[in-house]
Order: sequence, then C-alpha cells, then structure tokens
Amino acid sequence: MNTFLKKKLLLAIKNSSSLNELVKRQIPYTQIVDQLMSFYAEGLIDRNDKGFCITEKGSDFLLQNDAFEVIKTLDEYRLEKKLSLDDIYVPNYIKESREGEELV
Repeated sequence: MNTFLKKKLLLAIKNSSSLNELVKRQIPYTQIVDQLMSFYAEGLIDRNDKGFCITEKGSDFLLQNDAFEVIKTLDEYRLEKKLSLDDIYVPNYIKESREGEELV
C-alpha cells in the first residue's frame, strides 16, 4: 500500500469515518486488514473499547510523510537521440460534423 493510501487509512481511523473511499479505489479488504495489523504492530494505532484509535506516533506519521510519491525516471525507456520536430508525426485532425454544423 502506498503512502497516500496509508494516510487515507490513518485519517479514516482518526476521524472514525468509513472505509468506503479505500474500497472505491478497489483496495481489497484483506489488504486493509493487513495494513491495520501492520499499523498496530508499529504502534501507529491502538485498540480501545470503541475500536481503533490513532496514537501520537500515528499522528506524527501523518504530519511527516508526504502524500505523494516521487515519480522516478525509467532510464530503460529514455531516448538517447534527441528528436526533432520532423521526427514526430501528428495526424491531421478531422472534426466530425453534426447535423446543421459546418466542418472547420
């Protein structure tokens, strides 16, 4: 689970809100439960009589980590030769006309 989704799960626990947003992102329940157990083992969340609650360490995790992961360049797909405008093909755009409209 990436950092963004971890933060979403911790925020859901902190605010006692639903996990529907994670489910809508097609995160399996098993992955959510595994992450909850991982959070519990790391001390980011704790259990009480109402369920899970976020600890101070969990609050620090929310503040420290960035929500976005750095996108790394993949050198295997990098082109060694610089492209000129003549090397790039752009097809002509043909606008389909609707009834009563003229082509531009």
